[in-house]
Amino acid sequence: MPITKKRSLELNTINYFIAFDAKSGEILHIHETMEEQGNYQNDKNVLMNEEKLKTLTSHDFEKRSVAVIKLPPNFQLKPEKKYWVDPISCELNELSTPTELKFRDVLRLKGEF
Repeated sequence: MPITKKRSLELNTINYFIAFDAKSGEILHIHETMEEQGNYQNDKNVLMNEEKLKTLTSHDFEKRSVAVIKLPPNFQLKPEKKYWVDPISCELNELSTPTELKFRDVLRLKGEF
C-alpha cells in the first residue's frame, strides 16, 4: 500500500458568535466560523449569523431567553479563561476567578441585590 502525504489544512477564524442567557449572562454556546486559507470562497448562505445561531440555540435551551453577540474581528478567546456576557451592555467579560458566575452576582452587578 503506497504511503501518501497528507495535505495540511490551514484554517483562519473569521469570527466568533456567543449565544448567552439574556437574563443571567451565562454563555450557552460559542460558535467559531473558520475558512480555509487560499482561494477558497465561502458561500454566504451557509455561514453562521446571529439570527441562525439564536434559532439553533433556542431549540437546545427552550426555557432560556437566548441572545447572541458577534465578537469583534481578530478577537481571540483565551481557552484558560472563563467568560460571561453582561446582560445589560451585551459585552463579553472575563471572570476574574475560575469559579462559576452565580445568578446573585449578576443581580449585584445590575444593582438589584
